[in-house]
Amino acid sequence: MTDTLSHKGYIGSIEHDLEAGVLYGKVMFLADSVYYQGSTLPELKKCFENAIDEYIETCEGIGKEPEKPFTGSFNVRMSSDLHKKLAYRAAEDGCKLNAVVVLACEQFVDANRQRKVIHNHTHEHVSYFYHFDMEGQGVQSTSPYSVTRPYLIHSSEGASKRGGKETMVQ
Repeated sequence: MTDTLSHKGYIGSIEHDLEAGVLYGKVMFLADSVYYQGSTLPELKKCFENAIDEYIETCEGIGKEPEKPFTGSFNVRMSSDLHKKLAYRAAEDGCKLNAVVVLACEQFVDANRQRKVIHNHTHEHVSYFYHFDMEGQGVQSTSPYSVTRPYLIHSSEGASKRGGKETMVQ
């Protein structure tokens, strides 16, 4: 499934306005602005095709060449270090820098449509708590709660003892 429309080499978006109950779109990858609107998907598709046809006719009528969405040429911005590495690699391989970029783009697009797999990792952080028994003896534990020990500290300041109840100092 795609969220775009295509006609005569032009590509258009499919958008919606739920409050107004309409579908609309814009021809993509053009400096000129070409919009269309419809109530249903078939109507939107027909309006998109009509908008493209009218755009081409209007351009011809005013003596302007209709823009092509893709000319086969684009600027690539990258760090000067990467630019240098690509140029050196192209020279080593005996080809032009443009050929290296085209090859990299082809591999990116045609790599069996493989996608990155994102792995999520979790980490546990263990806090140590010191429980004090009735004699004031400290016992290290990973639990902030102790059923058998009446006092609890989670601080480097010292124990907090209040009426024999567990008290956590933070």
